Amino acid sequence: MPANIVAAAFRTAKGGAGQTPGAGGTEWLVFRVTDIKTPALDLNSAGAKATAQTVERQMADDVIGQYMAWLETYLGTNINGAALAQAIGNSSNGPLGQN
Repeated sequence: MPANIVAAAFRTAKGGAGQTPGAGGTEWLVFRVTDIKTPALDLNSAGAKATAQTVERQMADDVIGQYMAWLETYLGTNINGAALAQAIGNSSNGPLGQN
């Protein structure tokens, strides 16, 4: 399905109908939402665990990056982000590897 019809369908209540322009502006896509289902969430699945680990790592990188920025701004220091990332075992290219 084209992205515009998916977006329009998600803005439409159950039992409602809608329309959105099709390709080239010469056609219209008409739809009706007959049912709404929320997929089950398995927090023990491999995908959910990988997502949780990614979010945790990114949050940690963000906090450390903010702390580094504070140190540099308020204390006038200069921190080598790549060396710090290597020292703490972070091989990502997040905020730690930017300085």
